[in-house]
Amino acid sequence: MVIGVLLGIVGAAVCIINYPLYKMLLKKGKEKYAFEILELAKEITGEAQ
Repeated sequence: MVIGVLLGIVGAAVCIINYPLYKMLLKKGKEKYAFEILELAKEITGEAQ
């Protein structure tokens, strides 16, 4: 039972650390690819009309 509690605490700590890291990487990815995605979307909608 002690091992389960310790694993739960370690798992919770990993989740707490992971969420801000995920948000930071997601923001950087959006900034990096936003222009390219918008240009491709314009190209696609321009061809569809």
